[in-house]
Amino acid sequence: MFKNISAFANSFIEKVNKINYLIPGVALLLIYFIVPLPFYNYSIGDGDISEYLNNPLRIINGDLPYCDFWLSFPPGEVYLPALIYKIFGLNINYVLVFSILISALIGFFLYILGKIIFRENWLALISSLLVFFNGLPFHYSGHAYNHLFFLFLIISAIYFIRALLKIQPNVSLWREIKREENKKIEVLEVPINHDFFLLLFLAGIFNGLAFFFRFYETLAFFFALVLVIFLDCNSKKKTFFISLKSILCFSSGTLLVLGIGSLFFIDIIQKMFNEVILGSILHGTSLNRFYFTNSITLWNKIFTDFEILFESGNYKMVLIIFYHFIHLLNVSLASILPFIVSAIVIWYLAGKKLIETNKSLIFFFFFWGIFSFPKALGRSDMSHLAPSITPLFFLVIYFLQTYFRCADKNKNTMDNLVKRCLLIITFILLSPVPLFFAKSGYSLLKTPYKVSTAHGTLLFHNKPEADDVNNLIQFINKNSDEKDYIFVTPWFSPPLYALTNRKNPTYYDSMVDLISQPSIQKQNEVCNSLLNKSTKMIIHYPDWGFDGKKELQFLYACPVLQKCIENNFNLKKKFGNYWVYLAKNK
Repeated sequence: MFKNISAFANSFIEKVNKINYLIPGVALLLIYFIVPLPFYNYSIGDGDISEYLNNPLRIINGDLPYCDFWLSFPPGEVYLPALIYKIFGLNINYVLVFSILISALIGFFLYILGKIIFRENWLALISSLLVFFNGLPFHYSGHAYNHLFFLFLIISAIYFIRALLKIQPNVSLWREIKREENKKIEVLEVPINHDFFLLLFLAGIFNGLAFFFRFYETLAFFFALVLVIFLDCNSKKKTFFISLKSILCFSSGTLLVLGIGSLFFIDIIQKMFNEVILGSILHGTSLNRFYFTNSITLWNKIFTDFEILFESGNYKMVLIIFYHFIHLLNVSLASILPFIVSAIVIWYLAGKKLIETNKSLIFFFFFWGIFSFPKALGRSDMSHLAPSITPLFFLVIYFLQTYFRCADKNKNTMDNLVKRCLLIITFILLSPVPLFFAKSGYSLLKTPYKVSTAHGTLLFHNKPEADDVNNLIQFINKNSDEKDYIFVTPWFSPPLYALTNRKNPTYYDSMVDLISQPSIQKQNEVCNSLLNKSTKMIIHYPDWGFDGKKELQFLYACPVLQKCIENNFNLKKKFGNYWVYLAKNK
C-alpha cells in the first residue's frame, strides 16, 4: 500500500512539475484572494484590526502620528489606509478587501520565490501554502490585516536571490558542479556583471519600502542580506572592493527610498524615531508572555472540551477536540522550529554536508529568521513569533528537497533520520491548510449576524454580541453627530470610530499602552483632553484587561482615569460589555 501511495505521489509531482510554472502561480493567486473573500469581515474587528481601521481617521482629520496620536509602527501603517479612505470614501470594507488582495499577492510571490529556489513547481506550491496558512500573513491578525511590508520583503528577496546566483526566475538556483571521482568538487562560477549590481539595487528599493511599514522586522531582513552578501563574496574570494560595492548597491537602494520618503515626514521624523525605535520596544516587552503561551492555552481548551464532552455527551465535541489537538501540534512545533532548524543548520555545516548546495541561500533565510527572533521574545505568542519562523519554512523545504534528491543514495542513518523528521515536520506545519478550508466551510453553514453602518459592515457569529454592538451604534448615532468627540476604552471593541465617523479627543486610539506602561501623567493628559474637547460620550467597561493578570487590568493600571470618568460622566446605558457614559453637562 505504501508503494502505491508513493507511486501515486511521484506521478502527481511529475505532472505538476511539467506544467508551466505561471499556471499554478495564478491559480494560487485566485485561491488566496477568492477563498478568504467571503469571510474577510467575519470579525468583531477588535484589537490590532480595530486600531488599523481607526487610526487613519486621524490623518483624514488633519492629525499627525506621534504628535497628535499614538503609533508604534512607521507611518505607512496609517497613511496607506487613509489614502484608501480618501479615494473610495470612509468605509472599512475597502481597507479590509485591499488587505486581502495584498495577502493574495504575498502568496503569489512566495510561490515565485519558491520556484526560484527549488526549481520544482510542487515544492514552490508547498512553500507558498506553508507561509500563507501558517506564517506571518495568517498568525499576525489574519489575512485581512496590512502585511504590505512582508510583500515588499518577499519581492526584495526575489531580486536578491536572482542577484546571488545571477539567473532568471524559471531557472534552478542549484549551481552547476563538476564532479571528478575522488577529487575536489569545483564550482563553476559566473563572472559578476552589471545585472548583479542592478538586482541588488532593486532589492534595496523594496527593502526601503518595507521600512515605511515595519522597522525591526525589516531591519532583521536588511542585516541578514548584508551579512550574506559579505560572506558570499568572501567565500568566492572576491576582492574587498566587490564586496563593498555589492553592499553599497543594496544599501543605496534602501537609503534612496528612505531619503525620498523622509521628505514627506520631516515634521514628525524625530518623534517617529523615538516611538518606532525606542517606544515600540518598551511597549512590546511590557506585555511579555511565557514562550509556549499558545500551547498552554490550547491544552487548557482541550481539557475543557473533554469536560464538556463527558458532561453533555455531545459527540460533536470530538471534532472540536481533534481540531484543537491538531492546532496544538502545529503551534508547539512552530514554537520550537527556530531551535530545530538552528540545530540542523549547525549539524550540516559541522559535517560539511552543504558542499553541493548554496550555503549563501541557507544563510540568508537562517539569518533572516534568527535576527527576527529576539524581538519575538518580547511577547512570545504566535503573532509575534511569526516574523521569525516564517523565513525558516523555506529552510525546512530546502532540506526536504535534499531528502527527495538523495533518498536512494544516502545510507547514513543520521541523515535519513533528520530528513524523515523534516518530512514529518512539513506535514504537521501544513495541517492548517485543510483546517482553514474546513473551518471556512463550517462558517458558511452558520448564520452570520450583521453589524452595519454607512461606513462599513462586520459579520459576527454571536447574535447577542452583534445585538449589543448594533444597539450601541444606534445609541451613539442618536446622542452625537459625525465628527463629534467620543472615547472608547476597551481594547476588544470593534472599530467604533471608523464605523460611526467619530473623533477621538485623546492621544490614544488604543488604550493598550496605558495598561502596559501605567503612568499618572498619561492618565491626567487623557482626562484633560476628554474635558477640554467637550467629549460627548465614553464607551467603557471597567473590568477589561489582558491575560487575566491584575496588573494588566484597567481598574488597576488606570485608577486616575477611572476616577475622571466617574466624576465627569454619568453611566446611562449598558450594552453587554459596552457601558455608555454621557457628559454630566449634557
